[in-house]
Formats: sequence, structure tokens, C-alpha cells
Amino acid sequence: MVPDAKHQAGKPEQAALIRPELLTSQTVPHGGREAKPFDFSVCLNPFPLPDPVVTAIAAAPMNRYPDTRGRQLAGELARLHGCDPERLLLTNGVSQAIFLTAFGLLERGRNVLVVGPTYEEYAKNSALMGARIDSFRAKPQEGFTLSIPSLIRTIGELKPALTWICNPNNPTGLLLDRRDIEEIADSCSSCGGLLVVDEAYMNFVDENRRYCAEAENIVVLRSMTKDFALPGLRLGYSIAPHRIARALSAARPEWSINAPALAAGLAAIQHREVFETQWRRLRLQRQSLETAAAALGYGIFPGTANFFLLYSGAKARARRFREHLAASDIALRDCTSFDLPGFYRIGISSEENNRQLLGFLAAESGPTGQDETTEKREKT
Repeated sequence: MVPDAKHQAGKPEQAALIRPELLTSQTVPHGGREAKPFDFSVCLNPFPLPDPVVTAIAAAPMNRYPDTRGRQLAGELARLHGCDPERLLLTNGVSQAIFLTAFGLLERGRNVLVVGPTYEEYAKNSALMGARIDSFRAKPQEGFTLSIPSLIRTIGELKPALTWICNPNNPTGLLLDRRDIEEIADSCSSCGGLLVVDEAYMNFVDENRRYCAEAENIVVLRSMTKDFALPGLRLGYSIAPHRIARALSAARPEWSINAPALAAGLAAIQHREVFETQWRRLRLQRQSLETAAAALGYGIFPGTANFFLLYSGAKARARRFREHLAASDIALRDCTSFDLPGFYRIGISSEENNRQLLGFLAAESGPTGQDETTEKREKT
């Protein structure tokens, strides 16, 4: 039975029960929402799962509760990172890790700094907790590079409780080195705050990079969804100082990680060398695709992980590109929601799919004289 409009509106006293931030919260755009044959709007490992991982998923016990702490998998990941297992918390994807971090560490009225343009869930989840959101944005005309001294000055002025950084950054691909991260973390600590670093794409950059296990002023978020090709199972984790790790663990719902996800994660770690080969291949494919797209005349902002940023042009040319893309079999991640109109994030897919994309880009890079004339007319 479908409720009528009167019931859908709800009673006034019920509205008073709702957390006010939820009444104004909006859905964050994500890739993967267009049902198109060639989908470059998501940044996933496109290779098939190794047989041992598939076997482990099928053999996962479905008739009993999983280990709510996932101790075996957490122990293997802690060994990989060289940290105390008590500091590592398994989560239902990085999305849950982001929510738990905001929920556990923010109160209404606290300042939050988001280093952008970046993944919008950081700001959304912080706003849900009633935090005041400020942004420190890198600029396209500067190649999306970050001025670390300027960022540190901003942290000193705002004194944020949390500073969010995605490294490598989504969608710009910017990669900060360890020294930069440590300087930013020290600046946050001196103001009584904490740095949160989302490393969801780090394995695509360098499978040997490891979290600094001794750091006591950083919360690191990691994903097994993208690099280990497990988006349907949802698996991630955080590494945090002991006291914060205990707080986030207390906030996490019981049995957040299901048995197939735990089994898949453990099998993936045990056969990590297969994935490492895939990550290296994806880096080479990304570099090849960047070079080919640049040769076609597109503005390319090279990536460091399994995606890169493409600029389609301004005004008339951007409109033509967007219209033709909508009518095609290809999906790209439109970065307008990042306040980057005309930019598209391109996730690397299979070699055959990549060739299809290059064919589309080549067709769209044809004569632009008419577009340029139109753009000049629009400026006058």
C-alpha cells in the first residue's frame, strides 16, 4: 500500500526528532551509475579475481556469524603494515571508515578542513556531525599542486579538529610524499587536531608503500574494494592511534564485515603477488592512455594511480563533448560536482575498453575551428 501525501509529509513532532543536518544533507555523486558497456567512471581493478579468491568466497560459511573483529584478516593486514593489530579496524569499505571517523571524532561546531578538490564524502560526513567545513583547494592553472606552506598556515589559522586528505587524490591524482604528510600531520597536532589520510588508491601507485606504523597523529584509511577488485563485498580498514582506534571500534556496528568479505580479503592477501602484477600493468596502461589522449590535443593531468584527469575544453567545445558523451556507449566521471566543469576523471579499464575510449576521444578531437569561433563570440 502506497502512503498518501498526508502520511508522506510526516507529523511535525516526528520532524523534530530528526537530526537537523540530515534534513539538508544531499546525495554525493559517484561513478558507476550509468548502465553503459564501456564504463570509465569508476576506478577499480578491471582484472578478474584469481581462482583462489573466488573459491574462498564460495566456501565462506553462511550458516553462522562471522568473527565480528575479523581477527585473522586484521592480523595479516597489521603484519603487512608493520603495526599493532589493535590499531587496525576492519570496516565495510572505506565509506564506513570515513563515517566512523567523523562520528567518533567530531562534535557540532568543530572546524574541519578538506583539502580539495576531492572526494565529497569527507565534507558530507563531517557536515552530518554538525561540523563547520572549510576547504583548501588546489587550482587547475597550477597543475593541482599543493602549496604545503600555505596549507600549514591555513591549518594554523583555522585550527581544525580534522583535516582530510586523499593521497593519491581523487580526482586530480596528486601524490604527496611521506615528508609532506608528516609536516601536515605535525601542524594538525600542534593545533590540537588530527590528520586523516585516505589511501584508497595507494596500491595502484606503489604496492610497496606502507603506512608509517609509529605515527601517533594520523588516521590512515585503506580500501580493499578497488585494488583487490572486491567492490561488491565492501571491505576496508583504518589504522589509528590506539585510543582513537578503540573509540572507532566502539562506534562500529557488530558484524559489519560479512563472512564472504573476510574470506575474500584473507585469500587476496595470501595471493597478493597476483594483484601486484595487475597493479603494475594498470600503471603502464594509464601512462599509455594519457600519452595517446594528450597527442589528440586534450588537456591531460597525469595520474599516479589507476586514473587520470582529462580536460575536454571550454564552453562550446565542452558542451559538444558532454552531449556526444551522453549519446555514446562510454561513461566517464563528470567532475562538475567537484566544481571542475569540463573535466573528466578516467578510470583505467581493460585494454580493449581503453581502445574503445581512444576511438571516441579521437572522433571528438576533430576540427575545432567552429567551436573556437563560438567561444570567442561568447567572450565578447
